[in-house]
Amino acid sequence: MSITTPILQNMNMIGILLMLVGNAFYLMHLRKVRRERALTIRESLLVVVAQAGYLLWAGSHFLEMLST
Repeated sequence: MSITTPILQNMNMIGILLMLVGNAFYLMHLRKVRRERALTIRESLLVVVAQAGYLLWAGSHFLEMLST
C-alpha cells in the first residue's frame, strides 16, 4: 500500500463533507425561499434530488459500515 492511498481517501472524504455541507446550506436557503413565495418546478425538483442524495449517501455509508 502506497502513501498516496490514505491521502486520496482523505481528500475524497473532505470533498464529500464539503458537498454535504454545501447541500445543507442550499436546502436551508430553499426552505427560506419557500416561506416567502412558491418554489418553481426547478427549485422543487432540486429539493427532491438533494433529499434523495442525502438518503442514498446515508444508505451507502451505512452498508459500507456493515460490510467492514
